[in-house]
Amino acid sequence: MISNPYIYKIEKLRKEEEKLLKELKIEKLKKEPEVIVFLDSSYFNENIISCFLFYSYKNREVLKKKFILSKIDFPYIPTYLSLREGPNYIKGLKNEEYDLMIIDGQGIAHPRKMGIATYLGIKLNKPSIGVAKNILYGTYKPINKEKGMFSEIIGKNGELIGYALITKEKTNPIFISPGNLISFEDTFNIINSLIGKHRIPEPLREVHIYSREVKRNLNENIYNRWTKNR
Repeated sequence: MISNPYIYKIEKLRKEEEKLLKELKIEKLKKEPEVIVFLDSSYFNENIISCFLFYSYKNREVLKKKFILSKIDFPYIPTYLSLREGPNYIKGLKNEEYDLMIIDGQGIAHPRKMGIATYLGIKLNKPSIGVAKNILYGTYKPINKEKGMFSEIIGKNGELIGYALITKEKTNPIFISPGNLISFEDTFNIINSLIGKHRIPEPLREVHIYSREVKRNLNENIYNRWTKNR
């Protein structure tokens, strides 16, 4: 059962989402992005580790990585990832230079069209894309599991909301959708251009690995301090 303080936060977010949706724009990029920031989170005890990988799209190289650690102040509730992870991402991107965000999560392929990629894109007024390993909302036709094959994700009103894309032979698709300030075509082309040997785009995979490394190092540091003080 969700406690009253969290119900209040959800109601507050829903009201904010209604206002934010009026600002949602699905449109072509004005220019090719130079710097893309990839975002992923992991959890450590009662903390959230928000990780950022800044990537040169033209040169195909990592520019820098960083993370911030904060207390979790909202439980996991499906479709409300923005409340759990959004504030930390916003804090970590303050004063940073980038042209596009690619987030481990949903964009508009979401029951309220407000996945975390859309939420962040509108809040920060930046182009954004959501990339997820599982579908949250909508339907798509079966796809041959051959690299490059895809199917449109369709919402309940019959509208296009994203793509299911096969990125590796004989594997399940990833689910991509625009967040804000980017078109369906640009979303598809950019994600497709970042696919390598693995199922998810290489820089998104790298930031995911980085988040695990940070978590492991934090665990080791705590263990080392504990054994030293025994």
